[in-house]
This record gives sequence, C-alpha cells and structure tokens, in this order.
Amino acid sequence: MLTMGCRNRRKAICMLLLSIAVIALCINVSFHASSQDGTEKGSSRYRKRKSENLTKDSTRPLLNPLHDNVNSTKPIVDASQEIENRSSTALEDNVSLICNNISIMPPGSLPVIALASLPGSGNTWCRYLIERVTGIYTGSVYTSRKLALGGFLGERKDPYGGEIVVLKMHTMDLPRKIDRTILLVRDIYDAIFSEFNRMQFEIFDEMGKTKPGRSGHTFLPDESVYTEKTEQFNEIASRIVTQCRSLIRTITDNFDNSRLLVVHYEDLKTDLEGQLKRIVEFLRLPLDDERLKCTLRNSEGIFHRPHRNLSVNPFTNESLLEVQNAVEFAKDAMLKHELPLLRISTTSTRFPRKR
Repeated sequence: MLTMGCRNRRKAICMLLLSIAVIALCINVSFHASSQDGTEKGSSRYRKRKSENLTKDSTRPLLNPLHDNVNSTKPIVDASQEIENRSSTALEDNVSLICNNISIMPPGSLPVIALASLPGSGNTWCRYLIERVTGIYTGSVYTSRKLALGGFLGERKDPYGGEIVVLKMHTMDLPRKIDRTILLVRDIYDAIFSEFNRMQFEIFDEMGKTKPGRSGHTFLPDESVYTEKTEQFNEIASRIVTQCRSLIRTITDNFDNSRLLVVHYEDLKTDLEGQLKRIVEFLRLPLDDERLKCTLRNSEGIFHRPHRNLSVNPFTNESLLEVQNAVEFAKDAMLKHELPLLRISTTSTRFPRKR
C-alpha cells in the first residue's frame, strides 16, 4: 500500500509539470504571433509615411549641399559655380602659404653669394623677395635682432657657413670668401634719404618716441626733421659716398661678368617678375612657378618703406658735389672693367645746387 501511494504522488507531480510546460508553450506562441503582426503593421506605416515624404519632397527645389544654411532652398544649379569659387579661393590661399615655407640649408651646402648695396638701397626688401622666391633664408654680416624677430631667421646664422642663399653687406671685407655677388643699385640720392630715415628711427627709438613694432626700415620722419638736422643729413651723405667708392673698387677688383649680377632697385619696382627670374638664374637654383606667383602677389613685406616726395632740399652744395663725383667714379670704374653699366644719375633734378 505504501508503495502504491508513492507511485501515485509521483504520477500527479509529473502530470502537473507537463501541464505547466504546455501552458508556457501556448503563451510563447501567442506572444510571437502578436509581435509579428505588430511589426508588419509598423513596417506598413513606415513605408506609407516614407512614400508620402518622398512625394512631398519631390515638389521642392533641391538644396545646395555647399550652402551653410540647411533650410535654404537655393537651387542646386548654382552648386558648380560655388564649387569653382571656393576652389579658387582655397587655391589662392594655398599659393600664398607657399611663400612662408622657408628653410635654412645644411652647413656648407650653398656657395657664399653676396647681396651688396649701399645703405638705403632696398637690401632688406630684396632679401624678403629672394627668400620667398627661392624658399631659402638670407643672412647678413650685420646681426639685426629686429630683423631676426621680424622673420629673417638667417640673421642668426654664420655669414660664411653656406646655410643661406645670399649674404647682405654694404662693404666687402672678405671678398675671397665670396663666390658671386649681386650688386643692388639704387638712385644714390634716394639711398641717402632712406638711410637718414633709418638713423632717425634709431634716435627716436632710444628716446622712446616710436610705436611698438615699428622698424627703422619702414620709418618716415616729419618733413621738418630734414631742415632741422641738415648737418647730420649731410654727414650721412658723406659716409655713403665713401662706402660707394669702397664697394665699387672692391667689386671691380675681384669680380668679372660671370660672377656679378647688377640689379637696379627701380627695375624691381617696374619689372619684378623679370628681375626675380634673373636673380634665381644667377643663384643657379630651379625656378618654382608657384613660388614666383606667390612672391609677386605678396611683394611688399613688412620692411618696405613707402615712398614720399619731399618739398625740401637738405643737401649742401658741398655734399651734392661729393655725391656727383662718387657717381661718376662708380660709372667709370664699371665701364673700365667691362662690367654692367650703372644706370644712376650723376645729378638730381629734385635737388639742384643752391645759389
């Protein structure tokens, strides 16, 4: 009897478990059927709504994908023109940036080439142009902290170390170390005024009368300064005359036509492209058309003094005669050594001798 009771209880438990399993299976089937029906209904609603939106949008003009305003209804037919305009602007920006990519070369990799001129002849501006058209920094036998801070990084390099493309100088103390020379020539009267202006800046700067960030290479004093400081002006004129004789004598004694290129400052103003091509060829460097284009578009720089016509004549008659004699000496010396002629005026119509 006891055995029969145990068997009946086990049978009842099995039946209960079986019933529970059947009920669970039915619930699961019902749930899946309901989910599938809901998905089909949801998909149907989505397809219907999508179709309505596409139909509605097809009646609107297409938006220009380049336009910043996404709510704009600007027709897409203008997109090609906008792409062309933006591409042109981006290309122009990239071309401008080429000029700023300038390097110092490895020591000893370049010959020493002088960029010689009288003070006030535009040497710093010419250096700016050469750096941009060649991509190589220029240097100087004079270390100028202001020029170095202004971007002329070659100022801090060994002048004769072969790391820079040209070397600024106003006198030649070591001509045997120089392979070739670019002689930058400017109207000597303009050069004297330019150097006087630079010297006045140095004086005013020491007195704290200049604005921050200004440079002697761009400074223009008031016109009254020329009459107030006539003596100082003529002392500068006499110094430049002496430098003129010394520089021309050194050049004619040490360089022939194959090692000398004469560049006139006035030609840089009127034919910059042609003169830059001459300079690059003389440097024996490849001409990069994009760099040339960039340099022509950005030719002024930050160390280029604007020109101004003066109504005063600070020259004494003695200074004018000294200048005239120096110009005649320079022209005769170049002619005697069969070097390029210097197109500089012996006399100046702007500054006639006083009676």
